[in-house]
Amino acid sequence: MATLSIISAMSPDLTAYFDEVADSVNELRREAQFTVDWVLCVDGLSSQTFVGPDRIIHNPEPCGVAVARNIALSRAVGDAILPLDADDLLVVPGIIRMMEELSTSAYKWIAANRISVDGGRTPHWIEQRQTWHAGELSPNWTTPFVFHPNCVMTHRSLALAVGGWPALRTNEDLAFVFALSRISAGCAIANVMLKYRSWSGQITKSPTYFANKRNAFHYIEVVENQWRKANSYPTIKSPIIEQIAARDD
Repeated sequence: MATLSIISAMSPDLTAYFDEVADSVNELRREAQFTVDWVLCVDGLSSQTFVGPDRIIHNPEPCGVAVARNIALSRAVGDAILPLDADDLLVVPGIIRMMEELSTSAYKWIAANRISVDGGRTPHWIEQRQTWHAGELSPNWTTPFVFHPNCVMTHRSLALAVGGWPALRTNEDLAFVFALSRISAGCAIANVMLKYRSWSGQITKSPTYFANKRNAFHYIEVVENQWRKANSYPTIKSPIIEQIAARDD
C-alpha cells in the first residue's frame, strides 16, 4: 500500500476540533513511510478556511455524514481508505500497523481499537487478533460490537465495489463493514488507532438518536438477510431492535 486516503465529513456548524484533527493527520504524515492523502467534505455552506486537507469539497445542500463521506470517497486516490470524523484524533503507531497489515496480508479490511481522548477504553475492544472469512462477520452481531465499525481501514477498490456508505442517519459504518465482509475476508487487531471524543455536538447526543438507530438496525438486518438468503447462508437477527424500540416508547 503506497497511499492512504483519509476521508472526513464535517458539518460547517461543528468545526471546534478541526485544528486538533489536522494536527493528528500531520503527525501521521511526518511519521509514516507511505503517502497520506486527506479529503474533506464540508456538508453544507461555509465560508471558513480549513488548512490541512489535500482536497476540500463543499456540498452546498447538507445530506448527512454518509453522503458526505461518499463524496469524499469519489475524490480519494489512495490504495487504502480510512474514515476520520472531524472531532477524533489519529493514533499514529496504530495507523501505521494497520497499513502494514493491509499491505502484507490477504485481508482487504482491517479493524483496530479506539480509546477516549482521556485515555480510557471505549466499550468496543479487541483483546487479541481475530479473523473472519467472507460472509462470517454479521453472525457475530453483538452490542457493543466486537470492534467499532468506524475504526476500519480498507482497500479503496473494495469500498467502491460495495458502493460506499449507505445513507442512514446513524450506524452507516456498521452497514458499510457488513457490506465489505460479504465479499472479502477481514481481521481485527489489538492496536489502538483512534482517540474518540464524546461531546454535545455528536449525533449520539441527538434526542432522535435511538429512533434512528432502531430504523438503521432494521434496515441493516433486512439487507444483510437478503444477501445471506441469496447465497444460502443462515439468516441473522439484530440483537437489540426490540430493546431499542422499548427504550423509545
